[in-house]
Amino acid sequence: MKLLSQLGWISLVCLLACAQDTTIQEQQILNKSVGKTPIMGWSSWNHFHTNIDQRLIKETAEAMVSSGMADAGYQYVNIDDGYFGFRDRQNRLHAHEHKFPDGMKAISDYIHELGLKAGIYSEAGRHTCATKWDNDDHGFFAGMYGYEEQDMSLMLNEWGYDFIKVDYCDGFWKKMDEKKRYTAISEAITKTNKEVVFNVCRWTFPGTWVKGLADSWRISADIKPTFESICSIIDTAAYLAQYAEPGNFNDMDMLQVGRGMTYEEDKAHFSMWCIMASPLLSGNDLRKMSQKTIDILTNEEVIAINQDVAGIQAQKVYDQGDLELWVKPLGGRQSPTRAIAMFNRSDKPHTMTVTWQQAGIAGKAMVRDLWDHTDRGVFENEYTALVPSHGIVLVQVDAENSTVPSSYEAEYAYMNLYHVTDMADYVLNENASGGAVAVAVGGHEDNWIEWQHVYVPNDGNYMVELELIGQVEVAIEVVVNEGDAQILKTKKPPAMQVYLKKGYNKIRINNKEEVLPPIDKINILKQQV
Repeated sequence: MKLLSQLGWISLVCLLACAQDTTIQEQQILNKSVGKTPIMGWSSWNHFHTNIDQRLIKETAEAMVSSGMADAGYQYVNIDDGYFGFRDRQNRLHAHEHKFPDGMKAISDYIHELGLKAGIYSEAGRHTCATKWDNDDHGFFAGMYGYEEQDMSLMLNEWGYDFIKVDYCDGFWKKMDEKKRYTAISEAITKTNKEVVFNVCRWTFPGTWVKGLADSWRISADIKPTFESICSIIDTAAYLAQYAEPGNFNDMDMLQVGRGMTYEEDKAHFSMWCIMASPLLSGNDLRKMSQKTIDILTNEEVIAINQDVAGIQAQKVYDQGDLELWVKPLGGRQSPTRAIAMFNRSDKPHTMTVTWQQAGIAGKAMVRDLWDHTDRGVFENEYTALVPSHGIVLVQVDAENSTVPSSYEAEYAYMNLYHVTDMADYVLNENASGGAVAVAVGGHEDNWIEWQHVYVPNDGNYMVELELIGQVEVAIEVVVNEGDAQILKTKKPPAMQVYLKKGYNKIRINNKEEVLPPIDKINILKQQV
């Protein structure tokens, strides 16, 4: 659906005015985002594990085209663990002679002939995951430890693959340094001089260092075809939005749509992966899909939420037990167009309401249901819908205006050393305004936290107020837009006047000597002249 028809009642004059309000920073992001949306495709692992062969891969590629998935945006046909044969005396890797008698290049060539892209798999250590979990003897010494440049040249240049997923089973078993391993692999990929998509499969957020190496990274243990598993991964990804951007995405694992859950659960699963900007890699048997499964996987309006060029991951704005509201700005953080997910985890249907204040918008707004493909009409202030059990209502809301945020939660701030052992993390806290806090910030010059998208409509002096959990005397170093540090020291909630420029600003806090108390949020207040 085209933008003007989505806006409907909003005049062209308003549309042009909104476009003029787009900040320079946002436009630069959009200009750089071509080809940098989450990848879409299929992976062999979920449904087939190591029971794969060249016939299956070819038939899957054909099904991706014939089912309409390719037309909907799915491109990658990814071969996971299970294709390995052996290394010869020169340590050159060979495919399994019975499963892939024509070799791996023949498979990538066939995939390319269909207008698709080909993906392949490896392991950061010596032995693949399947050697332990699937008793695959052919995975021993098939990993790329010590053969990074040789294997990357083979897989990407000679065999012609466009995507590579690198697992970490043997790396984990051998207690290897994951940053060093993935850095070496990334450098080997760079030396091939081929543009490929690189996925780090470490089963947890690896650390902020990964953003300079890979296009996406797994953030959880392997997904299962159960609603409980889906919810667990959503919880794991909840406070990772600040680490996603065009070209860098939190991978919530392969999709389980069409693998045993209910229709409503499949819709909720797919919707949340889309609104949270995860790669969309189906994990079912594409050759044997029901029409309902095809309809879910090829819903172009829902896919458009995932493929939005701004690359923003949704944030949770309401959490009341089993009922949650998630909001994703479309086209830019200050855009008046929002995707909103009303998510019901409970065993009963519930009526849910999202307010425009929660969504960061104002004025009249056109609401469109993306599953029913229906314009619900123009609403003021809020929208209410009945959400099925284990289900979702996903809407796109086109409003007259967006609002200027007056506060920013700490759980959506960027921690430079997030996920480093015994250092910065996000934890639930019932006393926090958003239900969570940032903890263990400080104590090291690199252990800082930064709000990277603090928006103000005009240049000027603003009061930045920091809300902490617990009243303690603490020295706080504040850096605005990479300028000189200022120091706060007070027993009361710290506040400081700073100069902010029109558009987006960065506000960083730290204490190089001491660990700061749990951080709830910052408030931004305009100072009167």
